[in-house]
Order: sequence, then C-alpha cells, then structure tokens
Amino acid sequence: MEEKIKMVSAAARLIEFKKQNPLAIDEEVFQDVSDYISGMKDIKNEKIKIGMIAAASEAFNISKENPGLTEKEVLRKVMEEIPNLLSGLNQEEELG
Repeated sequence: MEEKIKMVSAAARLIEFKKQNPLAIDEEVFQDVSDYISGMKDIKNEKIKIGMIAAASEAFNISKENPGLTEKEVLRKVMEEIPNLLSGLNQEEELG
C-alpha cells in the first residue's frame, strides 16, 4: 500500500510541476521528480523509487496524450495503471 501511495505522490508532483511551469522542457520536469524522490529519505527500497519514476512517467504520457484531462483524471488513470506498473517491476526483478 505504501508503494502505491508513493507512486501516486510522484505522479502528482509531476502534474503540479508541469502546471506551475508550463514552459518547462521534459528534462526539467523529470529532474524535479527525481529531486523530489531523492529528497524522501524514508525510502530505502530501490523498487519503490523505480515505481515512483514509472508512475510519474505514466502521468507524463497520459497528460501529453490527453491534454484536456484534469489533474484528477490523470491521477485516476495513473492509479488504474499502477497494478500493471508493479507487475512489470516484479517481472524485471525476477529476470534481473
């Protein structure tokens, strides 16, 4: 559960940064998310950090493909995708 909450928080951070900085380039957006994740000293598990980046990336893609969606709608779509994202992370972990 904590993992899912952290993932949604990273997605929300990305959306908020894009809203406050509409002219920011993609690298700036992801640098902000990366700094946000790095600043969370309570996260020791690398899998959670990777999941947070995956969720932020999903939010980025959803908002780019659907510019008319509200923040809430983007986050809802990200939450719907979290099981798939976690499944992909687990598969990579098993292969790795």
